[in-house]
Amino acid sequence: MAIPGWLPLAARAAGRGAGARGPRGDRYRHRGRADPRSKSGLSLATRRDRVRVPAGRRHRAVVERARRAPRLRPGGSSGRPRGPARDHRTACGFCGGLGEIKAIKRVSAVLIVLAILAWVLLPVARAYSLVSAQHSEPSVPAGLSVADVTFESTDGTPIRAWLALAKVGAPAIVLVHGFKTSRAEMVPWARFLHDAGYNALLLDLRGAGRSGGATIGLGATEPRDIVAAVQTAGEVFRTDHVAVLGISLGAGAAILAAALDPRIAAVVADSAWTDQDFQLARLGVIDVGPFRLPVPPLGVPAVNAMVGVDVTKARPLDAISRISPRPILLIHSADDDNATTPLDGARRLFAAAGEPKDLWVAPRGGHVGAINAFPDEYRARVLAFLRDALR
Repeated sequence: MAIPGWLPLAARAAGRGAGARGPRGDRYRHRGRADPRSKSGLSLATRRDRVRVPAGRRHRAVVERARRAPRLRPGGSSGRPRGPARDHRTACGFCGGLGEIKAIKRVSAVLIVLAILAWVLLPVARAYSLVSAQHSEPSVPAGLSVADVTFESTDGTPIRAWLALAKVGAPAIVLVHGFKTSRAEMVPWARFLHDAGYNALLLDLRGAGRSGGATIGLGATEPRDIVAAVQTAGEVFRTDHVAVLGISLGAGAAILAAALDPRIAAVVADSAWTDQDFQLARLGVIDVGPFRLPVPPLGVPAVNAMVGVDVTKARPLDAISRISPRPILLIHSADDDNATTPLDGARRLFAAAGEPKDLWVAPRGGHVGAINAFPDEYRARVLAFLRDALR
């Protein structure tokens, strides 16, 4: 059908007078020019005639078009293939960008919260790793006849031990192992002491071997086990002459036990520690490459809560003077590389101890290794000390 020539002019006049809106709403305005793509001949506006409107209005227009768009119903009679319903968030770049930003913010918030929790809980986790029990099943030593015995520590913790009988009535030596090991570690000492005629009791400290306890006391609770072992050894072997020989953690614990119990006639401390300050200070920092970053000071309180006592008060350096006049022998290797038992610590212990006392610094051997580096001299020194102390 032919379009009257006056119609475009009327449309143009109407557009100028009233600001007529095109078929796309108020997003664009037009000047009434004929558009060959329009069936009616009315203008839809050319590209150069379009007038931009604010982003908020454009967004609302896109939302409205998406809402009004026809959606295909399943089983419809139109015969057209099904398609997904239109969503303005997929059609609108503005909404899509906002969604991505919100998702990134949510992920970032979760990561920040997790990082804070890890930073706060790290010292607690390290404290648990430090004092958690390490139970094991010690193998029966070959070439040494032992009997298994169970007794209670002074606080009721069950303690397991081996008894190596040389002679009823002979002096007895209580042998105390190191950090997170077991009585099996003390078999080399038990052999040469047994061969020399001494009875021996090899105990598993709490939290180690087959003994009870959920934690290791870092020397704060182990003296209880040693005191109970001394009493058991005296009763079983029928002797009043009981000495204690300890290595590493057991050496410091032996000093603390002797300061508490006068029944301990003598002490041999191999590679002893002075305090746990260095060990506990490590709970307050974390190594990140070349840097040491501080963490919340929760490590020491966590250790104290897990162990049940204040471990900072376990200080052999302060207790060793109370052993006198009973004798003490300190043994240390010059090249001890354990950070908690430096050679300087042995010298400080010796200076703080009362008479009678002796210190042997082995030229080499590392931590608790003097018995292997100098076996003959080690045995001779220990046996000579015990012979004088227990006569």
